[in-house]
Amino acid sequence: MITALSNLFRISLSKGKEIITFGEEIEHVKSYLFIQQERFKDKLKYSINYDESLNNFKVLKLIIQPIVENAINHGIKTKRENGFINISIEKKENDIY
Repeated sequence: MITALSNLFRISLSKGKEIITFGEEIEHVKSYLFIQQERFKDKLKYSINYDESLNNFKVLKLIIQPIVENAINHGIKTKRENGFINISIEKKENDIY
């Protein structure tokens, strides 16, 4: 838990940079989801699938995590049953989906 919090803060701050690598953004999301999974226990399950060749691409910081946060706050948090978040990212030609 401490490692996840440390990673979350490190990437959030990222020395004031607004652009980080895609790999850093994925690590940020993984840390956030780990913390939320500790909070919600078995109620939250997730998977992250992406092409690791994207790790060095530059992206805006915090481009994925707020979407995941919304999914938890407006979906899973209010449900009585378990929830599942699936994050799939792929590159097709020159675009990332």
